[in-house]
Parts: sequence; structure tokens; C-alpha cells
Amino acid sequence: MLWVRRQRRAWLTAPFRAVTYTGTGKTWFVAFGVLGLLDLVGLHVLPAQRTFLRAASTALLAYAVGSVVKRLVRRPRPAQTLPGYDPAVAPPTCYSFPSSHAAAAVAFFVALEIVGHPWAHAVGVWALAVALSRFYLGVHYPTDIAGGAVIGVGCGASVLLARSFFAG
Repeated sequence: MLWVRRQRRAWLTAPFRAVTYTGTGKTWFVAFGVLGLLDLVGLHVLPAQRTFLRAASTALLAYAVGSVVKRLVRRPRPAQTLPGYDPAVAPPTCYSFPSSHAAAAVAFFVALEIVGHPWAHAVGVWALAVALSRFYLGVHYPTDIAGGAVIGVGCGASVLLARSFFAG
């Protein structure tokens, strides 16, 4: 982690900051709120828009599961435990394990992949970038991201249990 910290460059930090912001709860709320409103009024700007929106519900599930696990595990952020380790962004005030960003992004990707949405692969690349950004920026340990990804896979796969919800 310290080695990665020493490799940070401004030209790389700026895009990682931007991509990490796309994985925040606020951004999810705004983006999917707008898409939901567009869908309600009959404006479809994405292929299989309703399925896309429904897949986003797995991200909410992953975020909720991750929040419960954070409270149980109570792992401090890297900057709190590694002497001289400074993150590239202000670390969140909540606990570190698991990464909610990774959990939500991976859940969304997995759900889209399972239902065969045409944007699944692009969302997968984005989910990977979000997860890597959390490590690069110094706000998570690698195991936080791995734990978030495991939660994301489980929550994303929940679409298999709710096929009728995703069918229409």
C-alpha cells in the first residue's frame, strides 16, 4: 500500500477521484432518480432502461449489506492505522471493511450481466475502475475491496431469485 501511495501522480489521481465519485450513494441517487423519472414519463434513453433500473436495486441491497458488515467488523481506515499514510481524498468517517463502493458497483455489474443487458460489459469496466480507485486513493485496504466485491457478487446474483421482477 505504501508503494502504491508513492506511485500516485496528479495525472492519474484526478481521473481516479472522478471515477470514485461516480460510485457514491449521492451520485447513484441522482442518476437513477433521473432515469426513474424519465422512465415514468415514458422517455427511454437507454436500451432496456427498465431492466437497467431494476438491476440498480441490487446495488442498494449491496450497500445495505455492506453497511451492516461495516458496523460489525469496525475496521479502521488505512490512514488511521498506517503511520505516514495519507489518502488522496478525505476518507469517509465510517469504517473501512467492506468497500461499499465496490459492493454496489459489482452488484450492479453482476445483475446486468445475468440479465444480459447490452451495457453489462461497459458497467463491468466502470465497476473495476471504481473498486481500484478506492485502493489507489488510499481509503481502503485491498481486502476491503475484495470483501465488497464478494458482497456485490452475492447481491447482484439475487436477480436469479427475483426473475419476475427483472422480466418486465
